[in-house]
Amino acid sequence: MIEVTEVSIAELRAALESGQTTSVELVQAYLARIDAYDGPQTPTALNAVVVRNPEALAEAQASDARRAKGQVLGPLDGIPYTAKDSYLVKGLTAASGSPAFKDLVAYRDAFTVERLRAGGAICLGKTNMPPMANGGMQRGVYGRAESPYNADYLTAPFASGSSNGAGTATAASFSAFGLAEETWSSGRGPASNNGLCAYTPSRGVISVRGNWPLTPTMDVVVPFARTMADLLEVLDVVVADDPDTRGDLWRLQPWVPIPKSSEIRPQSYAALAANSEALKGKKFGIPRMYINADPEAGTSEAPGIGGPTGQRINTRPSVIGLWEQARKALEDAGAEVLDVDFPLVSNCEGDRPGA
Repeated sequence: MIEVTEVSIAELRAALESGQTTSVELVQAYLARIDAYDGPQTPTALNAVVVRNPEALAEAQASDARRAKGQVLGPLDGIPYTAKDSYLVKGLTAASGSPAFKDLVAYRDAFTVERLRAGGAICLGKTNMPPMANGGMQRGVYGRAESPYNADYLTAPFASGSSNGAGTATAASFSAFGLAEETWSSGRGPASNNGLCAYTPSRGVISVRGNWPLTPTMDVVVPFARTMADLLEVLDVVVADDPDTRGDLWRLQPWVPIPKSSEIRPQSYAALAANSEALKGKKFGIPRMYINADPEAGTSEAPGIGGPTGQRINTRPSVIGLWEQARKALEDAGAEVLDVDFPLVSNCEGDRPGA
């Protein structure tokens, strides 16, 4: 069986094109990893992929048949992925982590799944999340996913990491890439905890039709990948115009003009990686309060919200070390990185005198 651990989309596609493997073998290899590490009786019990797609092998067979005839649908044809339980996937349950919806079955695909299906990608199943995405590591109808790196740590932030299953599944190589979703930080949080690449787009860039609406003014699709090259490949497929605005508040509302995706996206996301000057002259602001560089943070005697908010954030030295590496990489690429205040948070939480 072909090795799929940490294998890139480009490498998987090359193996398919050369005849080294088939889509059926890829699906079987990923399912074998899920069987070995995800279930409750496994040593790790990661509990990430909680709904299996019973048609995955049949879809893989169809992909192999297309390839044999020279009728490949696109660069992701035959490539397996997972989708958060908040996405509609035709024929699969649509619980969004909630016991209230555990028996509902989707009769259509979410826009993103629709795009991937049209391109021949294969959804292996759906990943864990808290009920209705309202939280992070709280247990839903399927429990919660655990960290593939260290069982003593959470795979996502407790308060805002509802894409915990997507983070675990992608990091554990249960598929080539994953689909997450975000309202506050439920996409970026699990990606950060699992060393993944994630993209949180502006409103309207990727249609949210067919995604669970936690807060319609804020919800966005967030693709997960293990490398930027993989992420750019996924974006090339899922960033596209959607003429159907159902369930997508920003594209439905008449007050704020939202451009079409085709008007703002690059012709090729993958081509962006070839431009070594892309960051030259760009400025990045990093809030001092998050990098242990804000002595005034947490000095208020009466924080505005109370509880743990308004207190100083103490970021672990190991995380600061990773940040310093990232900062150097940005600066080496020609970007300017500035330590900045974050008055929006300071004023909201009252974390210092006068805030």
